[in-house]
Amino acid sequence: MNQEFPFIGGAYTARSTNLNAQVCQNLYLEMDNTGAKNIIALVGCPGMKLWLTPGTIAEVRALEVFQNRLYAVIGASVLQD
Repeated sequence: MNQEFPFIGGAYTARSTNLNAQVCQNLYLEMDNTGAKNIIALVGCPGMKLWLTPGTIAEVRALEVFQNRLYAVIGASVLQD
């Protein structure tokens, strides 16, 4: 006997992350209303792409777009695309 579980659902974070800290990342919900057995699916989508390697381990302090260019403040350095 096969048992089906309603697996698809939202991603929620409660006030306490010890209680509930679900994350739904790089997925989107797709519904099939044609009468299929499973009408809801999570479909994967690409995440972010690598922009640069700063060459040092430091805190990313700011990201800003100015005149169609991306600027990043990483540690004590300002980097641009």
